Amino acid sequence: MVIDVVNGMKVAVLHCFFAMAVMAQDGAKPVQSAEKTEKKAEEKKSADGPGKSAEWAKNAEPGEFHQKLEPLVGEFVGVSSYWSAPDAEPTKSRAFFRRKWVLGGRFLQEEYVGEVFGSKVNSLGMIGYDNKNKKYVSAWFDTMDTGMETMDGEIDVTGKVLSFTEVHTNPATQKTETMRYVFRMESSTKHIIEMYTQDDKGKEFKTLETVCTMQ
Repeated sequence: MVIDVVNGMKVAVLHCFFAMAVMAQDGAKPVQSAEKTEKKAEEKKSADGPGKSAEWAKNAEPGEFHQKLEPLVGEFVGVSSYWSAPDAEPTKSRAFFRRKWVLGGRFLQEEYVGEVFGSKVNSLGMIGYDNKNKKYVSAWFDTMDTGMETMDGEIDVTGKVLSFTEVHTNPATQKTETMRYVFRMESSTKHIIEMYTQDDKGKEFKTLETVCTMQ
């Protein structure tokens, strides 16, 4: 009888210890799981977190290179001279430009109405500065084409001469041509736009000059 009681007590004690062990294990699992989740969150935060967000924010902010475009803002009347060939007499016409900042000062939107060799032309354009690639960019749409012209550019050390280069296909010859556009910002009320192309031998010549004066 005594032996049975003792054995029964041993079994009860063993069951008690087993139950405590199971409870301890079950209690530890959520803690371990929480620690792993927190660790993963920290790893993700350091990989995608404040550093990356700060760089994206910095890239999105307009800065000093955008402000260099300020002399082009406003409404301007232009007097244009066009040359169809290096030795040709220029054709004169008048033009109107309206430019304003859009998208929080990130881009300069341009509207143009004028004539090119006797044909009326309406145009829309955008000029901006690409912070990440450190260059000026421009896109141009007009009634002389169904395509979009895109250009990359840079400004000189004076901050007053902005040059763009564009490569396009000449619809008459189906050959690739390189065009160059130059903005000479003389003051906040006057600037000059020049356009350069190539002749039949590939030599560059000035095909357009527009003197723009603020209204």
